[in-house]
Amino acid sequence: MKKIISDNKYWPIIMLAVPASIEMVFQQVLGLIDNVFISHISDEKLAAVGLCNQIYSLILIIVAAIASGVGILIAQNYGKQDFETIKKIIHDVLKVAVLGAIGLIVIFKVSIRNIVLFMGAEDLVIQYVEQYWNIVIFSLMCSVINSILGSILRAMNNTKTPLVANGVGLLTNTCLNYILIFVAGMDIKGAAIATILSRLLILVLFVIHYRRIGLLSLQNMLMSTDRKLLQNIAMISIPIFIGELAWAIGSFMYNSFYTRIGTFAIVAYQIVFSVEEIFIMFSFGFTVVGFSLVAQHLGKNEVDEAVQKSNLILNAGKISAIIFGILLVIFTWTGVPMMYSDTSATTVAVAKIALSINAGIQIIKIINFILGNGVLKSGGKTKNVMLVDTIATFLGLLFAFILAFYFKMGFWGVFAGKIIEELIRYCLMTALFKSRKWIQSMEEAYT
Repeated sequence: MKKIISDNKYWPIIMLAVPASIEMVFQQVLGLIDNVFISHISDEKLAAVGLCNQIYSLILIIVAAIASGVGILIAQNYGKQDFETIKKIIHDVLKVAVLGAIGLIVIFKVSIRNIVLFMGAEDLVIQYVEQYWNIVIFSLMCSVINSILGSILRAMNNTKTPLVANGVGLLTNTCLNYILIFVAGMDIKGAAIATILSRLLILVLFVIHYRRIGLLSLQNMLMSTDRKLLQNIAMISIPIFIGELAWAIGSFMYNSFYTRIGTFAIVAYQIVFSVEEIFIMFSFGFTVVGFSLVAQHLGKNEVDEAVQKSNLILNAGKISAIIFGILLVIFTWTGVPMMYSDTSATTVAVAKIALSINAGIQIIKIINFILGNGVLKSGGKTKNVMLVDTIATFLGLLFAFILAFYFKMGFWGVFAGKIIEELIRYCLMTALFKSRKWIQSMEEAYT
């Protein structure tokens, strides 16, 4: 700990990681705000909003894959200071993103009822899901573009602008939730409208910044698309997407398992997921730094420097995980009961125990996060991470199903399966990192 504070090598990492971590916390709190406000109305409505937020997050997995592929190319080009290529990447990707978002909105608007029916949700929960989803789905366009624009800025070592934008969005969403839900009496629909308006505001702030620094213009948007460039992005993004899809399917199945156990299990899981993610996101900045700084070194073919930087980032991430794991335990037993005071006491008690267990393995989750979403992807060989994610997710689900339904462990069986998944992922990720088989520069990949 003292070494990290006193060693100048760590300060550039910390200065980039802290704003990125706070930004991710804001994003998680942005999703949690709806849950907290709705929890004071009814458990069924809380379960409905929770299911919608989980499905929405799974949709964004597709976007995250594209954003990661774009980020790798942006970071490596930024390392070479090739700003003309960076501009071309931005405009070509945004054109594809807008068309893709329209398609996703149409598909998931018409299919939401079938999705939650498949998950086994109760009739009343399904009714509330439709009320919320049919409004909030239109914010997907903003979320898609925001995700890509934020990833690009972070790849160029700008973690402050996304922080400010998401901070303003969080404040707006909180105020609008209170006004629309309780003052205007719009209930669950008010929460959905508040979410749309806050995400739209974030998009406006991003566009203003990009215009100011000269990286976004209508003229360039109208220019022809570079197909080879998009192919390069696809070569990186497709394996990421498959790996993230495996994770998304896993998350969907875990949700499905909890849903089939009952509303109690859904709500308990939503509390665990929402609260834990906030504390994990305090360490997320080290993932961003691992992604951008390591890729920039590889863009300049500085392999030894890239590996050295990776180890520094992992050390800083471990310390952060320990600190925020302890804080998670403290918050679990003091803040969670107050946040969910109108939720069943039994449900909250189960969530508190689960959160405490997760706090104990947070260091493993953070290492997985830094390696899987940062360092290992920065090298461009994204197929390796895809295989690790797929194997770990499949085995975790298998254990969850057996423990929950064959051994009748219910909620705790699914919970244990998820922990086993993280342990398997940790073993595979660390072995891959030590092998150096993840390292690749743009010249090696595309020439």
